[in-house]
Amino acid sequence: MDKKNDADRFQLIRRVLPVVLAFLVGALLSARTVSLTLLERPEETEREENLTVTGRYGDVSETREIAFTVNPRAETGEEMRARLDAFLASLPERIRGGNPSLDRVYLGLDLVRECDGIRVEWTSGRPDILDADGTLYPEAYGDGPVTFRIRADAALGECTGSAEFPITAVRPESDAEMRAYLSMRLESWADWIAGDPAEREVILGTETADGILLDWKRKGTSYAVPFALLAAAVPVYLRAERRMREKKREAETRRAVERAYPGFLDELILFLNAGLVFESAVFRIADMHPEGERHPFYGRLRRICRDATEKNVPVASGFRAFAHETRIPSLLRFSAVLDDAVLRGVSITSKLELESLLLRNGELRSAEEKGKKAEAKLAFPMALLLGALLLVTLAPVLLEMK
Repeated sequence: MDKKNDADRFQLIRRVLPVVLAFLVGALLSARTVSLTLLERPEETEREENLTVTGRYGDVSETREIAFTVNPRAETGEEMRARLDAFLASLPERIRGGNPSLDRVYLGLDLVRECDGIRVEWTSGRPDILDADGTLYPEAYGDGPVTFRIRADAALGECTGSAEFPITAVRPESDAEMRAYLSMRLESWADWIAGDPAEREVILGTETADGILLDWKRKGTSYAVPFALLAAAVPVYLRAERRMREKKREAETRRAVERAYPGFLDELILFLNAGLVFESAVFRIADMHPEGERHPFYGRLRRICRDATEKNVPVASGFRAFAHETRIPSLLRFSAVLDDAVLRGVSITSKLELESLLLRNGELRSAEEKGKKAEAKLAFPMALLLGALLLVTLAPVLLEMK
């Protein structure tokens, strides 16, 4: 046992020791200070630095911790000029927006105002067709293509530059181009609504200057979704309601059978003690209850007797099927007594008398439990009534004493 414990301890040390050593080495490296004379600036974003500086004068020294921000390296004039020229060269692709190219413009342009520190001012040669914000006015150039130029004046620091681009405004041709054109034009819906604010009516335009036909409609209330939900919910509700009715019917049938079974058992014991055989006693009890066809228990008893007479089905088999359908414990015990009597050929009277006694004792205990529950439920109302009675009885006496 000691050797095994020593081996386990050795294995634990082998696993833990490398981790501890790695932690100690990392701590030593992180605590090590490095002398600096230069700091490299970051390329893009600023960087926070925490340094320790020590000043010495003769034999006296003082140390301080200093936190400061290192800004990125500033661009040189040549670098800014190169970046500005590259930006101007990329403008045709940047500003075309949803248009195929600047040679086929039927939508507005995405005129850039600022990008990476570069400021841009735009000037249009035909502001009636394309303004400085990039908005296109198709009604100004009609059906034919119109070519004009736009100018971009860019500045980056002290560097400036400009570029001009030819623009050809055209009408859309393909269905995809027309769909994109209509989408852009429908953004100008406010231009197609007119009317005096003092008038009772607002005029909705039916055609634009560039030939687009307008069809205005008010969105009505749709009942499709509620009706669809209702149509889906009705079968579910009907199925659930039918299941609830079936469960309620089964519960009522079960209660009716449980109430009728003790009386049937007493009558059966009485006939057996009078000398009748089991089948004759069952037939006699079934004939004694004319409401049998409507009663859950006696109706089934009549069917058991009918099957025994017409189909030669044993009465014990009928009671066995009845007990397994209802799953009532007392009926299951009764069926087991009948099966035992059939297999062994013994008398069932004594067993049925014992079963009847058990049932009566169970009913007595159930009645006592219900009585105790009724007492507990009536305790609070009775206390309230007693308090009200005392108040009504003693109130006049207390008032006279005052």
